[in-house]
Amino acid sequence: MQAKEKDYKFTSGLSQWIIGFLEEKHRLGYKYEREYFELKNLDRFSIDYNCMDRLPRELVLAWTQRQANHSPQTIRSKVNLIRQLAMFMSRNGCEVYLYPSSMIPKKTYEHIPYIFSHDEVRRVFKTIDSLSPSCFSVRRHLIFPLLFRLLYCCGLRVSEALNLRVSDIDFEHGVIFIHDAKDYRDRLIPLNQDLCQRCMNYQGTCIIELNPEGYFFPAPDGLTYHILQSVKRSGISSGTAAFHTEDEMLGRASMT
Repeated sequence: MQAKEKDYKFTSGLSQWIIGFLEEKHRLGYKYEREYFELKNLDRFSIDYNCMDRLPRELVLAWTQRQANHSPQTIRSKVNLIRQLAMFMSRNGCEVYLYPSSMIPKKTYEHIPYIFSHDEVRRVFKTIDSLSPSCFSVRRHLIFPLLFRLLYCCGLRVSEALNLRVSDIDFEHGVIFIHDAKDYRDRLIPLNQDLCQRCMNYQGTCIIELNPEGYFFPAPDGLTYHILQSVKRSGISSGTAAFHTEDEMLGRASMT
């Protein structure tokens, strides 16, 4: 992240405050990578405003004004970011306009969760367990059954499971370590005895030759697997099951 920051020199009257703000967030343990790029946009946007040691109302309102291509989530993110910057500047004696919290677009939930039936769960695992090796993926029949069981039993997000490293699984204590999860937090996921044994058997069969920092579920090309296809083969429509994003895959499904 620090290397990326060197690639861009903040040039507006807000430059010293943006840099100081980022440094504070990094000291507190936040990556602030997405926010860094948004702050670059703010720096360019604010050049035409008088921002020397101040964050004027006209700038805040102009920058957070909703455009045709902006979703409520985008506006909410921009508002929260500039509010954080304003509070940092205010603590350091600057004159700022703090965007009123009452004006922040409300968060809405449009996704309707899909609840798998017992039969659908059985069909998914029957399909997964019946996979055979292919010339494109000689280990898929070993990887997918365990991958789906981790998603289903542990509530992992798909990206979390696919990004697991060999060293992230503590077989002695039966625990998975998730790095930099949602909101930049680490978390520990317990494994039951059966699933822990499956992971140990898989490691002994598939990845014993890999170094501890290698991927636990390595795809042949080094990229991630497209596991949605396995759900489709089980006869469950991706549209019906409302699988629109990785986070909405089996890792977040539940049984009735």
